[in-house]
Amino acid sequence: MKSLSFWQWYDYLFLFSLLILGIPIWLNKNFNIGIKSFFTVVLLLTLIIRGYYIFESTRKAKTIESLKSTIDTQEQDLEKYRKGLKTALDMAEPSKLSLLRENVIKTEEGYTVSLKFKPSKNRNLGAIVFTAKVINGFNIRIVDFWPTIEGGAFSSGPKSKEISEDGKNAKLTYQLLGVGAPTVELKISDRGNIIIQGNHLSEPVNLKVGE
Repeated sequence: MKSLSFWQWYDYLFLFSLLILGIPIWLNKNFNIGIKSFFTVVLLLTLIIRGYYIFESTRKAKTIESLKSTIDTQEQDLEKYRKGLKTALDMAEPSKLSLLRENVIKTEEGYTVSLKFKPSKNRNLGAIVFTAKVINGFNIRIVDFWPTIEGGAFSSGPKSKEISEDGKNAKLTYQLLGVGAPTVELKISDRGNIIIQGNHLSEPVNLKVGE
C-alpha cells in the first residue's frame, strides 16, 4: 500500500480536528448561529480544497503516466526502426568470400592448388573475378587458372581466363549459375609465393606453395 505524504496527513488531521470541534459546537445550544456558520464554512472550504487537491493529483498522475506511455512507445518504435535499418544495411551489403579450404597437390608438371571459398550470404554472387600474381619465385609460371564444378555449375566466356605471356599474372572471370561456394584450381610450374585477389574477397589470400 502506498504511504501517505506529510501534507496528506496534515489534511486528514485538520479535517478530523474540525469535525471534533464542530460537532460539539453544533450540538451545544449555547453557541449562536454565527459561530456555527463559521465552522460550517471552514469545514466546507476544507472539503472543497481537499477535493480539488485530489482531483489535481489524479490529473497530474494520469498526465505523467500518459507521457511515460508515449515515451515507451516512441522508444519501441525507434528500436524497431534501428533493427529495420540494420537489416536493410545488411541486405544491401554485398556478399564477401573468405577462404574455406586450401589443398596443394604435387604433380609431374608442378603443383595444383585447389581453393574453396565460403560466401557470407546465401545468394548469387553475380560476376566473380579472381586474379593470381606471382610475388616470389623466379622459375615459377602460372600454367592454368579455372573454376571447378565442386563450387557449383558455372558459365564462362572466351575471355574468362587470361594469363600473361611471362606466366606471372592470371585473371579468371566467370559466374555461378546458382548459389554456391566458388572453387578454383590454380596450376603452377614450380614452388613459390602467389597472392590471390578478387572482387568478392574480404582480404587477399597469400599462398606459399611448396614450403
